[in-house]
Amino acid sequence: MAMTIETISSLDDTIFENLYADSVDDIGAGSLTWATDISDDDKKAFVKKGLNSNIRMLCKKDTTPIAYGSGYVIPEYSYYVDGDFTKEKITHNNMFCFNFVIMANVDGNKNWVRTAEFFQAIKDYVVSQHSVNGIVIDAVKGKSVAVAFKQAQADGVCPGTYSVNGNGSTDSLIWIY
Repeated sequence: MAMTIETISSLDDTIFENLYADSVDDIGAGSLTWATDISDDDKKAFVKKGLNSNIRMLCKKDTTPIAYGSGYVIPEYSYYVDGDFTKEKITHNNMFCFNFVIMANVDGNKNWVRTAEFFQAIKDYVVSQHSVNGIVIDAVKGKSVAVAFKQAQADGVCPGTYSVNGNGSTDSLIWIY
């Protein structure tokens, strides 16, 4: 069985509905931050609009869709250590920045996102299709994406050199290939 990621031209509504249903609890638990008065329908529309922006991706396990994502290539990603402009400025060139993702439950969970196979599929996709040097994933601190991806890094399954740019309520998780 193989995990692959491909660029797509549009979202399939049925796949979106299934993936969104599997992601709504994570979204509700704070994977995305919302205004307090936003309706569930507006949240869904916001996620769909975000997935339809920039470069759209579909991740499959064999032939089964397991994630939709979107992102963009940025020529330069820079930050100051500890967010302090008096400290060292770190610059990474030619990076792929993920900005939205919804993921399927496989066998009742999302453990597949913490596998070497998934992180290798990300690397293979962004390097071969977008000729980038690495990825940036902005994640709300302490929420599902940040927790899962940091655990994958701690487990040693992620290729590349890892760093974190903590900036307020989010962490930018960075892998350089």
